[in-house]
Amino acid sequence: MNKKHLLPVFFVLLFSCKKDEDTANPQTPNCYVTSVKDESKGITATINYDKQKKISGIIRKQGTFQLEKDTVIYSGNKITVNSTPYNYSEYVKSTWTLNNASQVANLSTFDVYSKESRSYSFEYNSDGYLIKFISGVFQYDVTYDSGNPIKITSKRTDFTNSPVLSYEMEYYADKLNLEQPNFQKSPIVFNFLDEGNFGFFSGDIWFIYNLGKRSKNLIKTLKRYNSGGNLGSTFNFTYEFDGDKLKRRLMTGTSSNNSTFTYKCE
Repeated sequence: MNKKHLLPVFFVLLFSCKKDEDTANPQTPNCYVTSVKDESKGITATINYDKQKKISGIIRKQGTFQLEKDTVIYSGNKITVNSTPYNYSEYVKSTWTLNNASQVANLSTFDVYSKESRSYSFEYNSDGYLIKFISGVFQYDVTYDSGNPIKITSKRTDFTNSPVLSYEMEYYADKLNLEQPNFQKSPIVFNFLDEGNFGFFSGDIWFIYNLGKRSKNLIKTLKRYNSGGNLGSTFNFTYEFDGDKLKRRLMTGTSSNNSTFTYKCE
């Protein structure tokens, strides 16, 4: 299976763009992202919404060339996403199953072309934070401090029970993560751009920024360590805002990415 199609939905970019205390004020506009552009690759993702302002589809283009189209279907406690690439000869079907708290309990993906499938299960604490997720023989455990995930450890759960990778994160103390999604509208968030933009480390760890309660602050630095505990890569994040709306996010390190966001407010 092509890895970029493995997880067609994740990444923390769907948000209401308003502070919690503003939600009761009817004069505060409700803003949502209509497009995201990867300036380095010239890839633009256009996001479409239904009448309830839930994402109904995403189209990714490089210039005028369509790279991929995602269609989102909501039915009861399930969200299904069909991701079709430009040649339309294959697609990946992802099914997200929600628990009674509207949190993602399970995810299954199926590549129609390769016939490959993959499944995930997710566990949350009493505060709503994602603390564990399992994929096949790999388990990820998350440690939090003051509302932010600060460490992820991964290991194999088969007979080897050996460590795989670990991650450590630092945050901006003065930058709150205001881009909280409206949980009643979307319990998952969407990878607006090609997953390849974030392929510098295992895409699995991004679940912690997209499922369950979001981090309190914006991430500043992420460090990846190999199974021997040695530092492998460091990535730094900076942000530009237009009021309380995120205008641009720049990631630098072994890989770089400069993403800009366009909004519609009502």
